[in-house]
Amino acid sequence: EVYKSCLGEKACYYAAEEGGNITAIQNSCLGDSACMYAAEVGGIIGVIQNSCRGYGACLSAAYYSGIIGNISSSCHGNSTCYYAAAYGGSIGGILDSCLEESACARAAACYDDNDANCGSKIVEILNSCEGEQACYYAAYDGGYIGGIRNA
Repeated sequence: EVYKSCLGEKACYYAAEEGGNITAIQNSCLGDSACMYAAEVGGIIGVIQNSCRGYGACLSAAYYSGIIGNISSSCHGNSTCYYAAAYGGSIGGILDSCLEESACARAAACYDDNDANCGSKIVEILNSCEGEQACYYAAYDGGYIGGIRNA
């Protein structure tokens, strides 16, 4: 289900293609390349709601077997959740978080497809990562964070 979303040049280009899945996109993926390649190549994202707003905001999020639960009221700004949980990483959910440029870029991502499923994991990001690059590379390449909450 796509509702009032995917507005901008290549906003949802190849999103959920090649075996990927996004449950729903609602009021989200607003901006050029905002959700380009999100959940592509076996990635999974739950519902994207009121999120991924800005140039490349969720570009390649959960790309190549990555998993992100729901993304709600989050990833506002250029490259905010760029490559989050990519290459086999996982983030349980992103809620009211990642609100400035590159705030959660590459969070819980593995290095590349040669390192897929490296175990990078963040249980949840809740009311956090609001400054520029605040959680940039958090739990990257095999790291684990139980949760980033109210930080």
